[in-house]
Amino acid sequence: MDEIQNQEQNQTQRPGMCFHYPNEPIFTIGERDFYCGPADLANAYSDWAAVIDCSGGLYLGENKGMSFPPGAERLYDHVIPVYQVAWADFSPPPVKFAFWKQLLQSLPEGPIVICCEGGHGRTGTAMAALLLASGEYKSASEALAAVREKYCHKAVETEEQGQYLIDYSDHLGNDEYMSSEDIEKALEDVTQS
Repeated sequence: MDEIQNQEQNQTQRPGMCFHYPNEPIFTIGERDFYCGPADLANAYSDWAAVIDCSGGLYLGENKGMSFPPGAERLYDHVIPVYQVAWADFSPPPVKFAFWKQLLQSLPEGPIVICCEGGHGRTGTAMAALLLASGEYKSASEALAAVREKYCHKAVETEEQGQYLIDYSDHLGNDEYMSSEDIEKALEDVTQS
């Protein structure tokens, strides 16, 4: 993971953005170690077992406004599975609930990165959904709290993303109920950041 450390040291931070280049996995599910961050994290390390690109391929492999340090590896230079979800920024996932379990089952063992443009809303929502799919967390609020504690307090940016996780948790039979006020309170620290 030296590439990630070098990426972090070379990255020029843009105002209002935070960057995450973890040297350790954020979560482990089975034999899969999950790392989360912005799209340039996926390009910073060549030995990913897979990439889950929640921006739908808009930022991987080409420099589309992202800042890549000199010598950064590009995904298209390596043959690794890239799972792309065409997912609009600040929106809930455009996938059916069954997608998350199918995705989790199809992922290879090893280090996996989940990314989007900034590494917060879509990335955090995807990680929380995978935690729910794994059965390791029984409610959206538990999964959201875990992602924010272990990854970033800005993960899951909108009420719609939070509601998607609650609906997914309900779909799994976890029967979690949160009112609109509860969702707003749970997302308060994100919307005020």
